[in-house]
Amino acid sequence: MPRCALCNNLERRPRDYRVALDFEPSQLDISAKAGCFVCALLRDGIVHFGSSIGGLTPGHHIHIWGSDIDGGGSLEAEIYANGDLKLALEFFLAEKAGSAVCGMKTLPTVPGDTSSVESLQWASNLLRRCTSGHASCNWAGSPKLPTRILHIGESGRESRIRLMKGSGIVGRYACLSHCWGTSRAMVTEKETLQAHQQGMDWDSFPKTFQDAITIVRKLGIQYLWIDSLCILQDDIEDWRRESAKMASVYQKSHITIAATKSPNDTGGCYSTPSPYHSDFRLSLRHPGITDVLSDVYVRKKIVHFGNPHAVNPLLTRAWVYQERLLAPRMLHFCERELVWECQELVSCECTGYKPGVHLKKEYGAVVRRRKEGSRGSALHVWGAWRKRPLLSRSRFVPQNLVRETSRSSLPSIRSNSDGSIRSDSSQFAFVDDFLPSMWRNIVTQYSALNLTRGSDRLPAIAGVARQVGYTIGGQYLAGLWERSLPDDLLWKVDEPLETRTNHRPQNYRAPSWSWASVNGKIEYMSVENLRDKTFRILKANCTPVSDIDPFGEVLSGFLEILANVRPAKIPHAQFLNRATNSRHVEIDVGGTLTSFIADFDIGKARNISGNGVAAQGVDQAVENVLLLGEFKAKKYTVSLVVEQVDRRKEGSHSYRYCHRIGIIKVPRPIVPTKFSRVKMRPGRGWRGPGESQGVWRRLGISESMIERMHWRKHSRELKHSAEVDKRAQERILLV
Repeated sequence: MPRCALCNNLERRPRDYRVALDFEPSQLDISAKAGCFVCALLRDGIVHFGSSIGGLTPGHHIHIWGSDIDGGGSLEAEIYANGDLKLALEFFLAEKAGSAVCGMKTLPTVPGDTSSVESLQWASNLLRRCTSGHASCNWAGSPKLPTRILHIGESGRESRIRLMKGSGIVGRYACLSHCWGTSRAMVTEKETLQAHQQGMDWDSFPKTFQDAITIVRKLGIQYLWIDSLCILQDDIEDWRRESAKMASVYQKSHITIAATKSPNDTGGCYSTPSPYHSDFRLSLRHPGITDVLSDVYVRKKIVHFGNPHAVNPLLTRAWVYQERLLAPRMLHFCERELVWECQELVSCECTGYKPGVHLKKEYGAVVRRRKEGSRGSALHVWGAWRKRPLLSRSRFVPQNLVRETSRSSLPSIRSNSDGSIRSDSSQFAFVDDFLPSMWRNIVTQYSALNLTRGSDRLPAIAGVARQVGYTIGGQYLAGLWERSLPDDLLWKVDEPLETRTNHRPQNYRAPSWSWASVNGKIEYMSVENLRDKTFRILKANCTPVSDIDPFGEVLSGFLEILANVRPAKIPHAQFLNRATNSRHVEIDVGGTLTSFIADFDIGKARNISGNGVAAQGVDQAVENVLLLGEFKAKKYTVSLVVEQVDRRKEGSHSYRYCHRIGIIKVPRPIVPTKFSRVKMRPGRGWRGPGESQGVWRRLGISESMIERMHWRKHSRELKHSAEVDKRAQERILLV
């Protein structure tokens, strides 16, 4: 076949890493009409899907990507207009194709309709494979049903579905993960409980529930758990009791059906049929190779989880994050295909979803390790902690911050000889290093997701926290862990302040040192490189709203800290003409202005803690500010920024009563390295240092010499700053 001047027959040129072409639609059409069957192939596929963007115009530009030097990459076409991507297509061969064409990959076809027989068969095969071959995804024995469960039976639409008590009954059940939306189409409340137990008509269910029931029946399961129907939504005690069991409910389910593409309960699980969702078979005829080309397909490129163009409303919800981690198997009904997730496999119908990190697998490994290490090992299970005495309440804490409770389900705090909290370094590095790091990674991802009710910030991750607590040990402190303090304190707000209602809610939700006290995404400093040997936590406490769930909402909490402090203030001018969405706030430290990352909009009236103490307003500077701690890395120092609201003395100790308002990262002064003086003479050879009659010539200038120059220039200023900025250890009560 003669080589095409436009497409080069999709062959990689010698010095190119990958096939890469770009041209106008008119050029492609001319080449196709001139007899290039490859260009005709590309043109037919682009024209078919081009109608979804209103057809191709002279303003469009086409980019073609083919195989790379390693044989990877697929044949893709991208259509741009004014620099914006309008359409992305993928060309491939069907799995039964006789031979390769133009370097195209062999891929499975996707029906594009997730209610199709092919999609259901694909899911059934994976479920069978998982239940028979994945040891980590299966529970020993048959699990007991949750407190309440829907009995859906095996018949069709005429069957009445009833809510039944599941306590004590053994059986397989499925769960539904869904977006509620604003309509609250169907819920169980005290008034409707009896009617739902007697039976519900098919037409009373919203579309998402109907689809889920149909799917579960086809998978051969008779029981379905839906949170809005199996928990009384107007009974706060029932909600707290059942939400505390949510980890167990999802973890023991046979499978969880996820209505991933639907924004509410009326959107349904299945994809919406469309000619642009289906694979299009190209039937171009060419002498000698007709049969091969009939197996060439093109489709809109399927975008997967994590891609900004993917439409997956469910995955933006915070409650769903823990459901994905806890459920042994989850089947996602996406916009164009099904996606399977279990603790050993992630797959999709098009086979293109390959996440870099399989967090579900890592998390499942933690749970399995806890089971395997529970007998005679250092990995203590939760039950081993239940009989240990609790940290007694500090007499220095205001009465309204802590209420008496036995909290027998919480583990105790261990102490060093000086009274500070310690963690057992003799335990496996798995617990001391990996688990806290994994938890912080979970919090970072979880905090970016959306909640309808801000008060669910802790309850929506409580199921995961409970399971992590089985292994990590120690007390759970409103989203932080005793054994990984103070590292867990080093978080920062990681998005513009205005995006999440100024970040700190008016109603008390958590102590100010907890990430749960603010809205929006948070991230952690690189704690592996930060150390403060003088920072000690003497006492710690969090009081839960309900003893039923110590991992849920909290009434109050405090940390008693002994650490270095530095006085500072936020000037009044900082609040004038400042960008409202900036996280960075200027602060005066010893007469030097720098900036810190604020947890919320400092310029607006804010609530400090549960006792309702008022904060400074925008009409004056914030004077009583302290930099707490000195967590040092090689090139910078990190401190918590706190505001003092009271000072109290008890016995021989004086306490500053503070709340956190941000975190600061300050560059450390550069200390010059030593270097020897040398002579430089032109024209003669040179010898190394230490050799007799060494004559040197200049080759350049080292960084250490530059540092020395700057050090000399600013030595007096640094010395003066060190004298003014004296640090002193003080006791801080952080709430």
